[in-house]
Amino acid sequence: MNPPTPETCEQCSRVIYLEQEARRAHERIRTIIEYATCGVVMLDEGARILYVNRYVSEALGYDLSELENRSVFDFVHPNETRLRRMLFEKTLTQPGQLRDRGYARLKSKAGIWILLGIRVLNLLHDANVGVIIAYATDESAQMGRYYGNSNG
Repeated sequence: MNPPTPETCEQCSRVIYLEQEARRAHERIRTIIEYATCGVVMLDEGARILYVNRYVSEALGYDLSELENRSVFDFVHPNETRLRRMLFEKTLTQPGQLRDRGYARLKSKAGIWILLGIRVLNLLHDANVGVIIAYATDESAQMGRYYGNSNG
């Protein structure tokens, strides 16, 4: 076996450096998403939860491990499930389009219905992403001021 040449060592060092930079960039983006001031939920094409950030976890009172691999429809209010399924199916036919999907009530771990404003972006077609992203804002307190604190 031949000893490495200076050029080979330089190339290896460059590859190592680029891998470290890629890892740092990935961690930076992950941290930004984790601490975002809105909810981020990543779903597969079957509406199975792949990831939720801290905002969603705290709003609903669940840990990620209690949410991941479950259908998002497991948490949707029964009166809204049919509509939410229809909107999800429509989202599947609209790749790359950010859509406002209105409000949805999701059941928290404490059994309270949390009103979330929902926007959805289908990036299943993007090989670098491959998920549907739902952005959520907790509207419960805001809506409670206008409509009373009805939780049924």
